[in-house]
Amino acid sequence: MPETIERVPIKLKVNGKSRAVSVEPRTLLVELLREGLDLTGTHVGCDTTYCGACTVLMNGAAVKSCTIFAVQADGAEIVTVEGFLRLAMRLLHAGSAALHLPTALVKQAAE
Repeated sequence: MPETIERVPIKLKVNGKSRAVSVEPRTLLVELLREGLDLTGTHVGCDTTYCGACTVLMNGAAVKSCTIFAVQADGAEIVTVEGFLRLAMRLLHAGSAALHLPTALVKQAAE
């Protein structure tokens, strides 16, 4: 009989939306984002943490989501590439200069 792995409830805010999910303790954050929340902009590119395709902001700091378990993100605020896109569009529509877009994105994501 296969071993049953108990799921752990976690709450996090992803791209400004509060989410409550249950995950296996071994679930990586990148897996939760892609498979559990259908945010497929975050990728697993190299399986070694070098490429950065899985990078997201967690509580304002850039982290590689392929190295973090989803349970470690319990209570965290996550911004994915989809969240950056929404922020960029808002800033552009608000008249922010393209030159200042990267700085404005980081400031907005940290709020």
